[in-house]
Amino acid sequence: MEKVFAGVVKERISPAIYKLLSNLLAGGGGVEGLLEGGKEKEAYVDQLVDCWAGCASVLVQQKDQVSLRSRLEGRRRRREF
Repeated sequence: MEKVFAGVVKERISPAIYKLLSNLLAGGGGVEGLLEGGKEKEAYVDQLVDCWAGCASVLVQQKDQVSLRSRLEGRRRRREF
Protein backbone atom coordinates (compact mmCIF):
# COMPACT_ATOMS: atom_id res chain seq x y z
CA MET A 1 0.00 0.00 0.00
CA GLU A 2 2.79 2.44 0.87
CA LYS A 3 4.51 1.75 -2.43
CA VAL A 4 1.29 2.48 -4.34
CA PHE A 5 0.78 5.72 -2.40
CA ALA A 6 4.38 6.78 -3.05
CA GLY A 7 3.82 6.11 -6.75
CA VAL A 8 0.74 8.34 -6.78
CA VAL A 9 2.66 11.07 -4.96
CA LYS A 10 5.54 10.82 -7.41
CA GLU A 11 3.49 10.60 -10.60
CA ARG A 12 0.49 12.83 -9.82
CA ILE A 13 0.54 14.89 -6.65
CA SER A 14 4.09 16.25 -6.56
CA PRO A 15 4.12 17.37 -10.23
CA ALA A 16 0.72 19.04 -9.77
CA ILE A 17 1.93 21.00 -6.74
CA TYR A 18 5.10 22.00 -8.61
CA LYS A 19 3.05 23.22 -11.58
CA LEU A 20 0.73 25.20 -9.31
CA LEU A 21 3.67 26.81 -7.50
CA SER A 22 5.36 27.61 -10.80
CA ASN A 23 2.19 29.19 -12.16
CA LEU A 24 1.66 31.24 -9.01
CA LEU A 25 5.21 32.56 -9.03
CA ALA A 26 5.52 33.03 -12.80
CA GLY A 27 2.06 34.55 -13.19
CA GLY A 28 2.62 36.92 -10.33
CA GLY A 29 6.05 38.15 -11.34
CA GLY A 30 8.11 35.65 -9.37
CA VAL A 31 9.09 36.46 -5.81
CA GLU A 32 8.28 40.14 -6.33
CA GLY A 33 4.74 39.19 -7.40
CA LEU A 34 4.42 37.04 -4.31
CA LEU A 35 5.25 40.03 -2.17
CA GLU A 36 2.65 42.11 -4.04
CA GLY A 37 0.05 39.39 -3.53
CA GLY A 38 -0.16 40.13 0.14
CA LYS A 39 -0.13 37.96 3.21
CA GLU A 40 -2.93 35.69 1.98
CA LYS A 41 -1.03 34.67 -1.16
CA GLU A 42 2.18 34.28 0.84
CA ALA A 43 0.42 31.99 3.34
CA TYR A 44 -1.07 29.94 0.48
CA VAL A 45 2.34 29.49 -1.15
CA ASP A 46 3.85 28.55 2.23
CA GLN A 47 1.20 25.85 2.64
CA LEU A 48 1.88 24.53 -0.86
CA VAL A 49 5.61 24.39 -0.17
CA ASP A 50 4.98 22.53 3.10
CA CYS A 51 2.74 20.06 1.26
CA TRP A 52 5.34 19.59 -1.47
CA ALA A 53 8.03 18.99 1.17
CA GLY A 54 5.76 16.39 2.77
CA CYS A 55 5.46 14.66 -0.61
CA ALA A 56 9.25 14.61 -0.93
CA SER A 57 9.46 13.11 2.56
CA VAL A 58 7.10 10.28 1.56
CA LEU A 59 9.23 9.53 -1.49
CA VAL A 60 12.48 9.54 0.50
CA GLN A 61 11.00 7.28 3.18
CA GLN A 62 9.71 4.86 0.54
CA LYS A 63 13.11 4.80 -1.15
CA ASP A 64 14.81 4.18 2.20
CA GLN A 65 12.41 1.30 2.94
CA VAL A 66 13.10 -0.27 -0.45
CA SER A 67 16.84 0.18 0.09
CA LEU A 68 16.66 -1.35 3.58
CA ARG A 69 14.60 -4.28 2.29
CA SER A 70 17.17 -4.88 -0.47
CA ARG A 71 20.04 -4.84 2.03
CA LEU A 72 18.25 -7.20 4.40
CA GLU A 73 17.38 -9.58 1.57
CA GLY A 74 21.01 -9.48 0.43
CA ARG A 75 22.19 -10.43 3.91
CA ARG A 76 19.68 -13.27 4.02
CA ARG A 77 20.89 -14.60 0.70
CA ARG A 78 24.54 -14.46 1.81
CA ARG A 79 23.72 -16.43 4.95
CA GLU A 80 22.06 -19.14 2.89
CA PHE A 81 25.30 -19.85 1.02
